[in-house]
Amino acid sequence: MGFFFCKNVVWRLGDGTSVNFWRDCWIPRSFPLIDSYAEAIPESKMEKKVSDYVGINGNWLVNSLRVMHLSSL
Repeated sequence: MGFFFCKNVVWRLGDGTSVNFWRDCWIPRSFPLIDSYAEAIPESKMEKKVSDYVGINGNWLVNSLRVMHLSSL
């Protein structure tokens, strides 16, 4: 039921402060990122929000993700 729900819903992120980067299905037609990267995500990062990875200019903070060695993101 969970994947069906994620697969068929569009999420409006707004400012991203209430959307969990790893656990929520915020990428269209995708699984939560934690499903693919659970071993690579440090415990201290598990509750990060989408807004934590976006700079004030609206660009992704790619270096924050590279630190975790997420090569396929």
